[in-house]
Amino acid sequence: MSQIVKQDPLHIQAYKIIRRYILEGEFEPGERIIEVKLAEQLGISRAPIREAFRMLIHDGLLIQDEGPILLYKPSRDDIIDVFQCREYLEALAVRLATENITAEMTDELSVNIQLLREAIRKRSKSEISAHDQRFHELIIEASGNKQLIDLISRIRVKITYIRNTIFRNYETNIDFADEHARILEALMKKNKEQAEQEMKMHIKNNLDYIIRTNKI
Repeated sequence: MSQIVKQDPLHIQAYKIIRRYILEGEFEPGERIIEVKLAEQLGISRAPIREAFRMLIHDGLLIQDEGPILLYKPSRDDIIDVFQCREYLEALAVRLATENITAEMTDELSVNIQLLREAIRKRSKSEISAHDQRFHELIIEASGNKQLIDLISRIRVKITYIRNTIFRNYETNIDFADEHARILEALMKKNKEQAEQEMKMHIKNNLDYIIRTNKI
């Protein structure tokens, strides 16, 4: 169990711990999140928990509409909206990354794809999600555009939550390692148009698969 230590302000520590609980599936989408229980669990007063909740509401992970605080439960339209943002932001990121990609970056992406293939073979949902997330993070970082990185970071936690929720609660036998490989090939060729189109197609395919197979 996580413990509070006196380093960062208590509400920041509480925020990080509760966010990790959420992303790791400790709560179910739509579940009521009770302030007093978390305060008791973490051994702190309710005030920092309340501030952490405000931060998580700002992230979009918690919802409060004149009633109890609930864990965000993404609807079909929510998922479509997020994936549309991802499609265009990450298409720009990969286009810019073709200009900055180094041998070290391509090696790391190549290793990541191999790890993803192994995770898919083992049907390890947690590993699939982690390697998929890291692949996209590496490309976003390689874009070198600080404003773009900041924009994506603002929705990244919700992207991660939606991805993890889908992988955890729904059928996940999709094998997208080949799509990652085609993106990497375009990056290595420094082909901006191909890299952009491969990324757009990859994210569209992901969305289509989620809607089609999981009946969201």
